[in-house]
Amino acid sequence: MHNQRVPSYIPSLLIGSDARLIEQGLAVTPNTAGGVTAVKQAKALQMEVLTLTAAEIEIDEANDYGSLKLVDFPSSNIIIVGAQVDLVCTVDGTVITDPEDIDWALGTVAITSTTFANAGEKNIVTEADVAALGVMQAATATAEANVGLAQGTNALYLNIQATIATTATQTFSGTVRLYYIDLGAH
Repeated sequence: MHNQRVPSYIPSLLIGSDARLIEQGLAVTPNTAGGVTAVKQAKALQMEVLTLTAAEIEIDEANDYGSLKLVDFPSSNIIIVGAQVDLVCTVDGTVITDPEDIDWALGTVAITSTTFANAGEKNIVTEADVAALGVMQAATATAEANVGLAQGTNALYLNIQATIATTATQTFSGTVRLYYIDLGAH
């Protein structure tokens, strides 16, 4: 029987009280003689898979746009790295008969105009057309490279736009994979 302890070359991982902080061995050498210390804190990439099942967005005829809040982010500093969208839009069939008449985008605020350029909005997936058969697909780094969201109330919205004469509700099914780094509340 072998009783000698085998040294571990894997740095120990300590999960902090917020369940997101991982402390690892240092990659830098602090000037300890000068009173400097350091702790390496890894902030892991998060992936959230959002599943939409017949999620509804109403396009109001007076505005020609509509939004659906998909998720609230943690109340901390966030860097959005990107998103993968794989959705299908089912049109109401009466007011909108062709899904290709709809434009869509993912953004950090609900749409307030038909231009997808709302004040304060960060576009995660820029404006795109719904393709044939209602297919909405995009694999993208963010439209605004590595979107940073300051600590506070932040959300992600599916925004749609179509020029219509009567209010209509469209449904969306599929997944949105959202990639982000939670930097904490510091």
